[in-house]
Amino acid sequence: MITLEPAMFLRPLLRATERLGLDPGPFVGNDALVRAIQINPFQPVSPAIQQAVQQKLFQHAGGSHLVLETGRAMTPADMGLMGNAMASMPNARVGIELAEMFIQRANYHIRPSTRKDGNVYRCRLDALHVSADDLPLSFEYIVASNLAYFASLGLKDGSPLEVRFQHGPLAEASFYANLFQCPVKFHQPVNEVLFPASLIEQTSPQSNPTLSSELLGQLERLLPAHPPTSMAHTVLDLLRQEDSNHLSRDVKWVSGRLGVSVRTLQYRLKEEATTFHDLQDSLRREQAGSMLAETKLPLEVVAERTGFQDPTSFHRAFIRWYGTTPLRYRRVNQTGSSV
Repeated sequence: MITLEPAMFLRPLLRATERLGLDPGPFVGNDALVRAIQINPFQPVSPAIQQAVQQKLFQHAGGSHLVLETGRAMTPADMGLMGNAMASMPNARVGIELAEMFIQRANYHIRPSTRKDGNVYRCRLDALHVSADDLPLSFEYIVASNLAYFASLGLKDGSPLEVRFQHGPLAEASFYANLFQCPVKFHQPVNEVLFPASLIEQTSPQSNPTLSSELLGQLERLLPAHPPTSMAHTVLDLLRQEDSNHLSRDVKWVSGRLGVSVRTLQYRLKEEATTFHDLQDSLRREQAGSMLAETKLPLEVVAERTGFQDPTSFHRAFIRWYGTTPLRYRRVNQTGSSV
């Protein structure tokens, strides 16, 4: 059974108060505790404090900037509705699909996606437009939430096979081992959780088709019919379809495929705090990390396939991306080392 540390949930909520320009002290009711959590995000916090902070934030901001951008505030009751709907699904796969649909249509700042790869499900998280400081805690918060969902279903062997984060560790290895109860790897090409297919497809003891149908109808009324789209992720999806050819696709080619002018494309990306060059660089980073971790291709071949003229340039770029050399990265990731 997964045991979650409440501070994992409280810290992002404290940041929400800071973004609102509020003093987080009254929300928690203990200034010393607020200062301690700001220094150490994993400071133990009672569930009662966590719930009080959530309620006060919703009362102040209507929940609108925590979840929905539909012109309608999302209340704690709405979030409870979502949780009950997921719990009543026939299995975790359907519950995850529901959560992904909900999050995408709610225009949340992180986009989840799940695909089956043999006997494993890969649950991936990609950022939309959000400050870099918020990303690591946001990713860990969502993964912890996912594991809490699996624990609530009462499934057998509910732990994942592996958790992978792009960022570095924010705490000691023992914290992550206790929290996620599986190997945790950092500085990875993508943020993802690997689950055995047998777990994801296992029939839930709480499955209730009648209840899930009723709750789904209520959820549909909460969400916009046509969710806003991120230009950055539209471009990334298009380039990923090109596989290794994405390196030869320039901004003019992409704008033509999307039916917009180059200037419009660049402006939309700028609004999302990125550029076409940044997106291509992130794909090269992802591709290089995956090839080093999952294949035995020589470094020269990996460099060439990721668009580098020589191994030296690739070496420098890889250290910029991952904070380590390609050779050491391959050695750590192909031997199964974690934190």
